Amino acid sequence: MPIGKTGRWRLQGGGPPAASEATPVGAAQEPDAAARQQLRLPPPGHRHSLLVIQLTLQMFLGAGLGSRGVPRVLSLLAPWMPVSLPAHTTVLNWVYRCGLAILLQPPQRREDWIYIADHTLELGTSKCLVILGIPAARLLETGYSPSHRAMQVLAVKVTTHSTGEWVATVLREVAERTGVPVQIVADHGSDLHKGITLFRREQTTDCVETYDISHRIATLLKAELQPDARWQTFLAHCKRTLASFQQTDLAFLLPPRQRTKARFMHVDTHVEWAQNLLAYQERGDFSAVRPTCVLTVAAWDHLRDRLGVARVRPLHVLLGHRHPDKAAFCEAIQAASDLQLTDLDDAFWDLADTGRARFLEGFAWASALSRRSGDLCADDGTVQGHPERSQVRGTARRRLRIASIHTRSAHRARSASRPLYRPGLGTGRGTSRQDPARRNLAGVLRHHRIGVREIQNLHRTRPPRRSAGWCWRFPPSSPI
Repeated sequence: MPIGKTGRWRLQGGGPPAASEATPVGAAQEPDAAARQQLRLPPPGHRHSLLVIQLTLQMFLGAGLGSRGVPRVLSLLAPWMPVSLPAHTTVLNWVYRCGLAILLQPPQRREDWIYIADHTLELGTSKCLVILGIPAARLLETGYSPSHRAMQVLAVKVTTHSTGEWVATVLREVAERTGVPVQIVADHGSDLHKGITLFRREQTTDCVETYDISHRIATLLKAELQPDARWQTFLAHCKRTLASFQQTDLAFLLPPRQRTKARFMHVDTHVEWAQNLLAYQERGDFSAVRPTCVLTVAAWDHLRDRLGVARVRPLHVLLGHRHPDKAAFCEAIQAASDLQLTDLDDAFWDLADTGRARFLEGFAWASALSRRSGDLCADDGTVQGHPERSQVRGTARRRLRIASIHTRSAHRARSASRPLYRPGLGTGRGTSRQDPARRNLAGVLRHHRIGVREIQNLHRTRPPRRSAGWCWRFPPSSPI
């Protein structure tokens, strides 16, 4: 049988009511024709009907449509509904009037109001102070995490010069309409903090000032991270990487841009990006960067050291050839030699994967910093995360050392105070054609594209100064 006066039914036997039993009590009646006709009429001073105004506000505020999107949706409904099409400026005027009506609506006078005050907008020399409010009794309903809909706008004030006295005056005006608040939440800005302090001194009841938790945590993070050299190095690498690899094949892995304001309130974005980048590197699948594979000299030397020269010699014809993917590369290796896939270990694939090499070109510093090392170079001079670069650079150092020995033996009669390497030697200029040792050394330098500064650093008695975490700076076009 039905219960109450709202037309709800009491179900007997757990099933739906029978047709003879379905007798609603106090069921809502349809609006009469006069009420429906009222919705189709425009209010005084307007050209559009109440129905159009109501649909426009619901689409703009509830559905998130823009001022130009609302008329387009109404044009789709026009064949089935008696609606007119307002201009986008009309939509904005209706929204502004609705917001002004809410702002001018007198709030309920209570003794448990909680204020949230902050400067939200800055346009030129003007600054906007907004005070939101919520009764303490409603915090339990919102789970102590109120949304924007749960808040009520109590004041919106614009000024060109915000001081503590002016903030205290605004708080007094709001308290006269709502009652003295029990709590005021702010970000401890100098003017806000002073204004709240002045307002609290004038009140007879207790009013608590609370430091906004998000700003408080950001302040603590700033004190912890700003003097940290590792964090500054991390941000510097992020900025340099973002500027160097825009619109490249590594664009989908780039870090987020650093904010100019409230930077330490968004630390989580950079930390989350770094964690995702390291997880991507640990998966080992760099086909999204570059799917090709190539048998490099370092990969061939690795197989030669493991399997012997006799088994690896047939692969010499594949040196430098690019293959579209890993499967095609495996087929080429099996066709050229008797090697099986089980003979190719992870270290070989790391050296043959062009996607991994490209990834390390842009993000080798990330894995190094994850090991809590402020320098990408190890103590032995090798580059962490770049085994192929370390190996080839070691070969270049050995050749330079041998060539320098021959050069010193050819010029042992000269004065020891005379500089061994003259400017321009790395490019071949300033060398003597009658000196085969110097021509040999110049050829080695041109082959490896090594400049004079690197040679001078190599023969210094003290270690060369490291710049930006690299122990040896090779030109970007260097095959190393």
